[in-house]
Amino acid sequence: MKPTKEFRRFILIPLALLIGMLLTAAFMVFYSLTAHTQDGKIISSRWPHDVTLDFAQYISFSGETPVISQAGQVILQENGLWLQVLSPDGAELYARNKPADVPDAYQPDALLRMYQYGTSESSVFVSELEKNGETYLYLIGFPLSISKVTMYVDNQRYATGRIWVIFMAAATAVLVISLTVCSGIRSAAAQTQRKKDEVAKQEWLANITHDLKTPLAPIRGYAELLADSTETPPSQAQEYGRIILKNTLYTAQLVDDLKLTYQLQSAALPIKKERQNLTRFLREVVIDILNTPEYEERDVRFVPDREDAECAFDPMLFRRALNNVIVNSLKHNSAQTTTVITLNTEKGVTICIKDNGCGMTKEELDGLFTRYYRGTSTEVKAEGSGLGMAIAQQIVEAHGGTITAKSEPNAGTQITIQLLPQT
Repeated sequence: MKPTKEFRRFILIPLALLIGMLLTAAFMVFYSLTAHTQDGKIISSRWPHDVTLDFAQYISFSGETPVISQAGQVILQENGLWLQVLSPDGAELYARNKPADVPDAYQPDALLRMYQYGTSESSVFVSELEKNGETYLYLIGFPLSISKVTMYVDNQRYATGRIWVIFMAAATAVLVISLTVCSGIRSAAAQTQRKKDEVAKQEWLANITHDLKTPLAPIRGYAELLADSTETPPSQAQEYGRIILKNTLYTAQLVDDLKLTYQLQSAALPIKKERQNLTRFLREVVIDILNTPEYEERDVRFVPDREDAECAFDPMLFRRALNNVIVNSLKHNSAQTTTVITLNTEKGVTICIKDNGCGMTKEELDGLFTRYYRGTSTEVKAEGSGLGMAIAQQIVEAHGGTITAKSEPNAGTQITIQLLPQT
């Protein structure tokens, strides 16, 4: 399966960058700590130092004359090296393959310069061997450009520090990989949610198109009857008018809901807060709903903890949010359902809308505040724009509050709105 754009962006690309950085660091270390011999062989940059230290085993003496073993001569010959053995006073006792610009004797300062800078074509390493209690120096020239870098460090701290460097490097790599994986997981989750939202949006668009056509059909049909007939009885004309009005209002609601949710989403609708008596406001909202013929026989109760509770809110928008929540409870439950609305002001403002109705499944509960979602927890036909609860959530959050829901099938539903004390 071809990787998605988000997967490439949040996982493959960061991992590739991390691997690239590690490979670059490894290459730089490898490149700096290796060298090429004359025949193209890659060797460690410590190799000349190690060869020089070990070469003492190939040097012996015949009287006062140094003798190089056959194995030592092979090493010199195969690697293009030159050798010079010095007496304790710095005079040359033996030389093999020595360049013309290498002196026959050395003062201490000249020997130091030779070790530090070498010759024009070779790096020079120096070691020593013991014979009869005296120290003899020997120099080996390598056809390489090897710099001798000296560091002065606290050996104990240096050894400990290397462990910390390795630990920090490993921790950094783990952190980068973890962040990359976490970002990828979040990206995948976000992509999944976007796909779900897009599917829901497409379904909603299909539904809203159907829902708009549904009221337009009777509007057009009854309007044509009125327009074509000159002898329609007044009572029948009034009935046609009521049907046209009902469907016109329904269409206007769909358009209004769509406009409002996008205004809230883009913060294009300013929140005009006013400090009011919240108890009185909630009671008026409940009374207005019960005055609607559709719900005038429903059992809706309002129980405030005080009559003088005040709060700053946008009356128009907050009424819309409360109306959406309460009507949603009434619309999706039977006429025998009781809905209780409580107001608690002990810690901020808590408004609870609880019913003993049919409840919702977990899937329906998860989609309750999702735009375009319309629950089907009852046998009642799903109506409306599918934006009512999403709009309620947007309005509450625009007031700095939260809205949550709890529900189980056949156990009722509870919607809780919480506003901070300063509101």
